[in-house]
Amino acid sequence: MRLEQVFVNLISNSIDAIKLKQQDDTFTPRIHIFARQENDQVSIHIIDNGCGMNAEAKEKVFEPFYTTKEVGSGLGLGMSITHNIMKDFGGKIAVNSEQGQGTEVILCLKAT
Repeated sequence: MRLEQVFVNLISNSIDAIKLKQQDDTFTPRIHIFARQENDQVSIHIIDNGCGMNAEAKEKVFEPFYTTKEVGSGLGLGMSITHNIMKDFGGKIAVNSEQGQGTEVILCLKAT
């Protein structure tokens, strides 16, 4: 159930980022999800071509109550909760993002 919350949050964030970028008629929204196993680690990648993050957002993305959304559109807890859930599972989360280009979130978990 908690891992489901991680995926719902990350996919929801990707959809929000795509909505922000959909101003352009030539834009084709994409969310790509795939998993890879190497030795005893599984990495799950969630990649979107939304608005991406600036340097400040990347630095603060896991801080509680940090949000780039408009007032009333989010509490800024989703990524903090996601980070803590991954930590509780003994996993890690990393974010690669470039403003205007999109975001890749990588979840790393121990394979069972």
